[in-house]
Amino acid sequence: MALIKCPTLILSGTEDIKQLERLGLSKLENRHLIAQAIPQAKLLEIEGGTICMMNQMPEEISRVVVDFLDEVS
Repeated sequence: MALIKCPTLILSGTEDIKQLERLGLSKLENRHLIAQAIPQAKLLEIEGGTICMMNQMPEEISRVVVDFLDEVS
């Protein structure tokens, strides 16, 4: 992951994490480790977000992505 040189946005939904942890498939710490491994990564946790958060809350996700792009351009 250290080879990734461009700014990277990592979105994580809080409800997604709860479900994945409950199933033993992933842990919140994994997302933090990924973000730390990518030099220009920004990790944002979306309150109430699930694996389908792009469909669940499209306006909020669009705003977050546009804000990130404005920030890095």
